[in-house]
Amino acid sequence: METFEVWFEKDRAHKKAMDKKNREIFVELEAALQIAELKHPVFAHSFKEGIFKVVEELGEVAAAYNKSEGEKRVNEELLDTLVVIWRMYRGDWDDA
Repeated sequence: METFEVWFEKDRAHKKAMDKKNREIFVELEAALQIAELKHPVFAHSFKEGIFKVVEELGEVAAAYNKSEGEKRVNEELLDTLVVIWRMYRGDWDDA
């Protein structure tokens, strides 16, 4: 049975690795957001359209998975989905 000290060190190492991975993901997300904002300055014309875009992106994740396109392609679609969800959560739709 491991001691508390051994468990604590393992936990600290795990958290440090996760912090690094989280930073890497946020950098990827920020870059993808910038590209999306340039490519699609108007995200959605309504809240409802924004929701449809989220659902569409999730469908693309499922399609990539179901077509066995590989983990890299599925992760690309997941990143696109994160961008759309981020823009939706941020309120980037125009109800005018």
